[in-house]
Amino acid sequence: MPNAVVFDWLGRAEWFLPVPVVAEIQEGAEATASVARRDQINARLDEFLREHAALVINWDMETARVWGRLKHSREVKRQP
Repeated sequence: MPNAVVFDWLGRAEWFLPVPVVAEIQEGAEATASVARRDQINARLDEFLREHAALVINWDMETARVWGRLKHSREVKRQP
C-alpha cells in the first residue's frame, strides 16, 4: 500500500503525468525478475491509466526533445 501522506497529496494536487514516465514504469515492470511483482506493477499501472487517462500528457516531438535535454542536463544528473 502506498504511503498515506503521498496518496493523500496525489488526490489533492493538480498534476499531469508525461508519457515517458509511463514508459519508465513499464520498463521497470519488465526488468523485475519476479513474475508476481511484474504482474502487480502492470495491474496497478493498468488501473491507474483506466482511471486517470486524462492526466497523461502525450509524447510529441517537442516533448521528446525537452525530455532528452532534461534527462542529460547537469542539473538533473546531480539529483539522486
